[in-house]
Amino acid sequence: MTKELNFYYRIEKEAGLGINTETGEDTEVYMQRTYYFEKPLTPEKENQLKALALLDSEDIFGVDHQYITPISKSEYDRNTEEDENEPRSGPT
Repeated sequence: MTKELNFYYRIEKEAGLGINTETGEDTEVYMQRTYYFEKPLTPEKENQLKALALLDSEDIFGVDHQYITPISKSEYDRNTEEDENEPRSGPT
C-alpha cells in the first residue's frame, strides 16, 4: 500500500516569485510537496524528510529560507481555491 506524505508552504511576496495579475505587484506563492512511499515512515523519518523538503525547495527556487513558511493544509486550501474564470497554471 502506497503512503502519501504532503507538506505545504507559503513563499512570501518578498521572494519575488509571484505576481498579482490584476495589480502587477508581488504576491505570495503557495506550494505543495508530495512524496510517495511503499513502506510507512517513522515520525523521526517524516520530520527528517520535512526538513529536507524545505531545504530542497530553497535550492529549487533560489529563495532564502526566511521567505518559505510551512503552513497547514487548511491554509493552503484556503489560498489556492481556483477561480473558474482564471487559467490554471502548472501540471493538470
